[in-house]
Amino acid sequence: MYEYWVFLRITQILKTRFPTVIKNSDPLIKRAGSQLVMTAGSKSTVILADPSGRRIRCQYRRLFLGLPTTDQEPDAIIEVEDGTRFLIVDAKYRIGQDHSYLTRYGVAGPLADDVNVLHRYRDAIVSKEPPHVRLAHAGLIAFPGVEREKYRYHRFYMSWLSVGVGGIPMLPSGTALMEEAINDYLDKRLEGTAA
Repeated sequence: MYEYWVFLRITQILKTRFPTVIKNSDPLIKRAGSQLVMTAGSKSTVILADPSGRRIRCQYRRLFLGLPTTDQEPDAIIEVEDGTRFLIVDAKYRIGQDHSYLTRYGVAGPLADDVNVLHRYRDAIVSKEPPHVRLAHAGLIAFPGVEREKYRYHRFYMSWLSVGVGGIPMLPSGTALMEEAINDYLDKRLEGTAA
């Protein structure tokens, strides 16, 4: 349920900059009479455009087959229209908040094992043909933590800023940090400054 919500919220965030819906295949929520029903195990692709015609694609559970190592299926990817590099957002419901975690990181946040999954995606998701160029440019763990100004000093927020891999708290009561991270990423990609 959390990963569905994260994908839907990311799509809403993207619509603020890319308001025109070009395609919405296999929506995760469908109407059944007067009720909305979540479609279990589904995949979804949303293609949006901005007023200048630039497009962005957001995909839920895209399956990467035939990779040199193993197949990969991140929760969500955000891909600027050229399709050569993208941002992975993986939703994880676990939060590090025990004494040991708080001693090490200072504030609750994503688990190190979950952040390491992003490194795996970045290394494993490559073009199929040699020289196997990395396609995953950056990655974020969305976790159900409360947004606090103190989180900006968390190691996994700082790692997002420095190496493009980290974690951002995301709840219905607070998505500002995720909005900021996605918009900063898009600014760099659209200006061509992202490596």
